[in-house]
Parts: sequence; structure tokens; C-alpha cells
Amino acid sequence: YWSGISVRPEALTEKPIRRILTAGTVDPRKGAHYLFEAFEKCVREKRIPDDVVLTIVGFLPYYTEFGYDLIAKIFASGLQDRVELYGITQKHELDAIYDNADLYVQASIMECMPLALLTAMSRGMPVITTDVDGCLEAIPDESCGWICKPRHVESLANALT
Repeated sequence: YWSGISVRPEALTEKPIRRILTAGTVDPRKGAHYLFEAFEKCVREKRIPDDVVLTIVGFLPYYTEFGYDLIAKIFASGLQDRVELYGITQKHELDAIYDNADLYVQASIMECMPLALLTAMSRGMPVITTDVDGCLEAIPDESCGWICKPRHVESLANALT
């Protein structure tokens, strides 16, 4: 799979990161709440530009209390204009979301081999992931992506910046 970091000289021009994507469910094991906390920290500390948006796909607030908690955190932080939440999406909608994303983040605390991560890699998207089974095997650290500690907001924030 292609990770988004190119060895072709013509592709070494840095593309600005404006849209950060994660896909899955708002289940605790997917780590979306850790990613949001890292995103919020980066925004609050001015570590990322003001036009960067976080997109979370697979958001089903009624699925778990974590969904309602995440909505509350988004509104309490005042970042509702910088976070996009998508529930169940059709394939053409999901394709468009991936096409518009600049960076994929898999913040899982437990995984096998996430298809969303592989999808991002197959599209040549740079990837940040956590040091958990499946993700670690897909992304060698700093050679074709970045590896963070699971459940570690500061590690995710550092990778985002």
C-alpha cells in the first residue's frame, strides 16, 4: 500500500494540510475523542492554521455515550465550525470525503487492520496512526507515516503539527 510519502522528486513539494480525516465509529477503541482533544489543543495553542478542519466519518451519536460526549466537547470548545461530522455515508460520498482530505489519522487504542487506514494509504494520503496491532505493521514510523502512542493526546498533537 502507498502511504502518501513520495520518493518521486516531482512529488516532494509539500501540500498544505487543511483537511484532517478519520473514519470509523465513535467507539472508544477508535480513539476519535483523543484525536479531537489533540486537534483542540493544536487550535488553542495556535499550532495549526485557522483554516484546518477535522472531519470525522462514521459518527453515530446514539451508538454510544461517547458520541454525545464528543458533541458536547466540540460545542464547549467553540470548534463546531471546524469539525465536520458524517454518519453513515454512501460510497460516492465517502470517496468525495477522502478526495478532499489532506491527512488521515487513525487514533485507535485497539485495532486489527483498519480498512479506512488502508484506503487512505491507497489514495497516497499521508497517515498518522497509533502504535497498535495492524496500524503499526502498515506504517513504519517516519518512513511512510507517523506513529503515536495510543491514548496520548500530546503525541497526536505533535504529529498533527
